This record gives sequence, structure tokens and C-alpha cells, in this order.
Amino acid sequence: MTTTLHNIPPVSWALLGVAIAGVLFMLLYSLRPLRRATRHEDQPMPDADAVKPKATVVIYCQSDEETLMNTLLAVCEQDYPDFDVVVVCDSGAEYASNISEIVEQRWSNVYVTYLQPGSHNLSRLKLANTIGIKAAKGEVVLTTRANISIPSTGWLSGMMAPFCGPQGKYIDIALGLTHADFNELHGPGRCYRRFDSLLNDTLWAGYASMGHPYRGDGFNLALRRKAFFDNKGYANCMYLLYGEDDVYINQICTPLNTRLVASPHTILTVHWGESARRMWSLHKAFHNFTRRWLPNAPFLRAGSVSLMQWLVTAAAVAAALLGLPSVWPIVAASVTVALLWTADMLSYRKVAKLFGVNAAWWAAPLLWLRRPIANAIFKLAHLGTYKKNFTWQR
Repeated sequence: MTTTLHNIPPVSWALLGVAIAGVLFMLLYSLRPLRRATRHEDQPMPDADAVKPKATVVIYCQSDEETLMNTLLAVCEQDYPDFDVVVVCDSGAEYASNISEIVEQRWSNVYVTYLQPGSHNLSRLKLANTIGIKAAKGEVVLTTRANISIPSTGWLSGMMAPFCGPQGKYIDIALGLTHADFNELHGPGRCYRRFDSLLNDTLWAGYASMGHPYRGDGFNLALRRKAFFDNKGYANCMYLLYGEDDVYINQICTPLNTRLVASPHTILTVHWGESARRMWSLHKAFHNFTRRWLPNAPFLRAGSVSLMQWLVTAAAVAAALLGLPSVWPIVAASVTVALLWTADMLSYRKVAKLFGVNAAWWAAPLLWLRRPIANAIFKLAHLGTYKKNFTWQR
């Protein structure tokens, strides 16, 4: 039984060529946003002598008093020289009054206000941000939530760095990163939910790093106050319950006025507690809905990664089987798949390192194979809920 190269069927060689081409396509094109996003880890802080505009941190609060006070303590300990804080409570006037009494005794730069109850046929979050931005005294406003933890006292300085110095006057938006507290996720799908969340975030972060920003994260977003009002606030997406961090940002961001901030000391952690799994599902559904107003290129590139996983694997296995009894197609197919899986694992490991998450990077190839199937099932399961994203449905 001969195993010479001359006896291997041409179709086996052709399939090996397809598999190798797929690996090269993924390395040179599909994974580029992930690589670019992870290159911002050492972003410099603003120089001591640089002009630093006043900042206002707007905190939307639906949380309990203890959670809010912990967040306020972390915010007020920031080392940025000139900032104030506006807390917008979505729990009524009495709650806001109680918080205000406590806050006034501890901090002079914190102002507490609230949303009127009963207005549910509009976006509560957009309304809260608008109220907070109107009350802001700073030239630059940072929007976040009460249920976050801040990694260091340099968070605010890091987010404000793009606005400082001579070039800062041309910047209107700084895009910061967050991630959920994945320890709060439970069940057999925890590993995949973490994987999916991190890849979604590094996709838009990578595009911003490449000079093609199209969305951000409202939990960690800095915006020049003048730019907000010059663009009429959320007027163009007020009919949506969400979209303040993707639809709205996509409308006003440009390669020149937007910067990505992706340093470890600026990445916030969001805590959902027992609601972590439900909130992961809700936010994924929200962004699946709003992506119709965003550019298609990032999502096509992300889809090409999943396509290459299946194409390369299927082509390599078929080449090996059709090349039997020769062992050379098996060896070539094994090497090709090994290259693919190595690229998968290294890329995911870098992403997890950027976010400071202990991820099961060794499972990345299987998770990538699962992703298109899981996304299709998720979309089908949430088709009937998408109309609820319009404010007039409330």
C-alpha cells in the first residue's frame, strides 16, 4: 500500500489549500480588531503640566444606598485635580433626599437629583443622562452607573487623558471599557457567556483603535458637554429605550474626535448580583436589536472568524479522509488545525488579559465553533421581544 505524494487525490490537496487559506485569512484580516484592542494596555496618563479640563461624573442610580455610597467613595478618591459628581436617582424624591443629606456631610462636590416617577414611555437612562449633563459643571462628562467597581484612583485621569494637552481640544469622545463580574454568572453556560461578552467588547474597541469607531459603553463613556448639546442630545434616537452607547455614539463619532481608552486601570467592573445571567441576556438582546443602525463591516468581520473555524476544520478533516491511506494529508491537516487553534487560544488569552479576567483560554476553539450556533438560537428566542425596545411600546 503506497503512501507517496503522487497517489494523493487532487481534491485532498485542494481542500488542504482551502484550509490553509482560511487560516491566513483569519490571521491577516478577521482577528485584526482583537489584536488592535489589546495594544492599548500602556496608554499614558496626562502630563502633569498639561491643561486639564474640568470633569463631571454622572452616575445613574437604581441601586441600594450601600452600593451607591461605595461607588461615590471610589469616585471621590480619584486623583484627577478638578471634577464634580452628579448622581441621578431613579428611586423617587424621598430616596434622593436621604442620599443628598448623607452626601452633603461628606463631599462638597457631589450633587444629587432624581427622575420623576411614572414616566415609562421613554428611556429612563437617556433622561437620567440628559439631566445629569445639564447639571454638570465640567467641560467633559463621564457617564456610568452606581453598580460598578473602579480598579484604581487613576481611572478618571485615564479617561480624561485624551482631552488633556494641546491635542485634547479636538477630542469629543473617549470610549472606556467595562466587563460584568463574571463570578456572578452561574450554570453550564458561564464560560461561553464570558467568552461572548469579551469578544463583543473587543470588536468595537478594536475598530475604534483602527480609526473606525462606531459604538461605546455607556457605563464608561466620556463626552464633551458642548458636543452633546451641539448634536441635540439623544434627539435622533429618543424613540429607542437604549442606544445611548451605540446608535447615538455612531451618529456623532469620527476617527478624529474619538479615542479609545483601554488601560487596566480604566476598565470598570459591573455588578449585577443574582440578576447577572438575566442582565447578560437583556444587554445582548438590546445590542442585537440596535446593530441594524450600525455599520455592517464589524459584524461581517466577526462572522468571518466563526466561518473560518468551521471552514478550516471541515476542509482539513475532509482532506485527511480523502487522502487515505496516505498519512501526509493527515499530518498537513493536523498542522493546519493546530495553527488555527493556537491562534484562537492566543487571541482569547490576550483579550482576557486586557480585561483582567481569568478565562478558560484553552477552550477558545470549541467556544468559537459554538458561537454562530448559539447566536442563531439566541436571535430566534428573542425575535418576539425586539419591539419592546421602542419607547412607544411602553
